[in-house]
Amino acid sequence: MIHEISLCRWNNNITTGYHDEHHHPSSSSSSSSSSRSSKDEEPSCLVDGTKCQYSSCAQGKKLPRCAIGFAGRVTGGAKGTYYMVNRSDDDPKYPAPGTLRFGVNLAGRSKGGAWITFKESMVIKLKDKLWVHSNTTIDGRGVKVTITAKVLALKKVQNVILHNFEVVSTGYSDTIHVFDGSHLVWLDHLTCRDASLGLITVLQGSTDVTISNCYLSNPDYNTLLGASDQDTIDQILRVTVYRNWFDSSTQRMPHCRYNLFFLIV
Repeated sequence: MIHEISLCRWNNNITTGYHDEHHHPSSSSSSSSSSRSSKDEEPSCLVDGTKCQYSSCAQGKKLPRCAIGFAGRVTGGAKGTYYMVNRSDDDPKYPAPGTLRFGVNLAGRSKGGAWITFKESMVIKLKDKLWVHSNTTIDGRGVKVTITAKVLALKKVQNVILHNFEVVSTGYSDTIHVFDGSHLVWLDHLTCRDASLGLITVLQGSTDVTISNCYLSNPDYNTLLGASDQDTIDQILRVTVYRNWFDSSTQRMPHCRYNLFFLIV
C-alpha cells in the first residue's frame, strides 16, 4: 500500500549539502545575503546534481556539497582518514591491507571514519556480504570499479556515502540493503544490476536517504522503500529519489510505503 508520494521537479526547495558555516538562522539579513552570494559563486554544486561530482568545488572530500534531498546533510568519511584500495582480492576472515574490506573495517575503527578511494579500475568479487560502517565514503570517481557476488549491507549506521561504482550479480540478495534504523545515507551515481531480491532496499526504520543519478536494471524487482504494511516503524521513512534510470524491471520502480518520498525525474 502506497501511503504518500510527493512528485516534484528540481527546485530551490530540494535541500543541498552545501552549508555556509558562518551562516546561522539568527544571523542578520546582511549575513544571509552574503551566504547566498557565496552559494551563487559555485552554481555547479547547487544547480545540477548530475554534473556536480566532477566540479571544482566538489573535489575529494568536498563531494558532500553535491548531496541533495533528505540526505543533504551527509558528510560520510570527510572527517576521517583517506584510504586507497589497491588490490581486488577479498578475505572476510582476515582482510588484507589494501583491500576494500580492510578499508571498510578501518572506517568502523577510526575516529571520523574513512574516505575510501581506488588506485585503479578493478573488479572486486566479494566472498561474503560487506558490512558498511558509519562515517564511511566509498568514492569510485576517476576509475571503473565493479563489486560483485555479495550485497553491501548498512545496518544501524549513519552518515554514509556510496558513490560512482557498480554493484552487480549479487545472487539471491539485493545489491544495497539499508535497514534497521540506518539514516543519513546518500547513494549516488551507482550502477546496480542483476540481483534476485531486488536492487536497493531501504526499510526497518531507516530514514533520511537519497538515491540519485543511479542506473538500476533488473529483470523483475527494482527498488523497495519499506517492506511491509506491518512494519509501522517505517512511518518515519523519508527518501529522495532523484534522476535515476529504472531499466528493464517489471515492478518496484520504486515501490514506496509510508510517510514521505520525493520522486524527481
